[in-house]
Amino acid sequence: MQDTEMDLHVLFRAIHDSVGANCVAVQQLSGGSNNRLYRIETREGRSLLAKKYFNDNRSRLVREYGVLTALCKRGFNEVPKPCARLDELNTGVYSFVHGRHIDSFDFTRDHITKIANFLAKMHDVTRADVSLEVPMGFMSARSLSEVIALIRGRIELFKGEESKALSVMVQDFLTEASVLDTVESLLEGFIQRHNRDRLNRRLPDADLRLSPIGFGAHNMLWRTDGSLVVLDFEYGGWDHPLHVIDDFFAHDKSQGITSEDEEFFVTEYLRQSPLSETVLCELDDYRHLSQLDWIMVYMSSMLPDKLARLAYAKGATYNEEAHIERQIKKIRERISRLSPTVS
Repeated sequence: MQDTEMDLHVLFRAIHDSVGANCVAVQQLSGGSNNRLYRIETREGRSLLAKKYFNDNRSRLVREYGVLTALCKRGFNEVPKPCARLDELNTGVYSFVHGRHIDSFDFTRDHITKIANFLAKMHDVTRADVSLEVPMGFMSARSLSEVIALIRGRIELFKGEESKALSVMVQDFLTEASVLDTVESLLEGFIQRHNRDRLNRRLPDADLRLSPIGFGAHNMLWRTDGSLVVLDFEYGGWDHPLHVIDDFFAHDKSQGITSEDEEFFVTEYLRQSPLSETVLCELDDYRHLSQLDWIMVYMSSMLPDKLARLAYAKGATYNEEAHIERQIKKIRERISRLSPTVS
């Protein structure tokens, strides 16, 4: 379902009332998987982005607008500038960023360096530096045990009564591939290799850092001068700083990054990281768990509520069967790579 002309008229009026801009043209953009994006041109010559968030319990507008506001107050120019928070429309208005996406297969060492620099700079911001209220990141975790619990929580969504709402394609795949048993077996192997104290060591408040979730190449724009802009903070907030590093490596959109470039990234990040050795020593452990988590991210993308969000964002272009087929292929590929290395 697309927004009506009346919906857009209400949006234009709200933008005028909040930022004093007169909207004269609008273009709905493709690419979002949860929300609707509109590029808006104003009579005053400004280009804005209106992001109409999917309405669920994840506080997407609060998270994204809060994190971007906090970063911009700290002088970051690597993120869009927040312009207006329209709570009544569940919409955020941001500066429109001109740039291009670069596939991770085409990343150079210069791209990797700039991404590492951004994360190190962001991780230099502590809770003591931010005066406004920013929530914890969505599905944040402060220990290895909490990460394991989150993965197992995703597994539970496919058991019991909830499984009856899954599509026939997904149910058939679960029966045939034994995905849940495989992930649980890999988790057990990880747990057996670590003592309880290490698994339960919880990150203190002082070491929490602002982090985006979904930190992949698709959420990065590159300006004509080569500078980086990072997009999509709707799941962002305070989190364990290693979470975003490992999510970057494991992300579906980062699969073009070679192992050599991963190590180069780690070297560049560590060279300027403000984090303590106590935090950084767990990097490899978090990297292992992120790989397992991504199997369940693919699985979760086939849950009915996620399919509903995709249908909302994609509109007439959405093909549910094709989406499920893609996720199944990715799960098979990920398991085939992980089983010999993590088990």
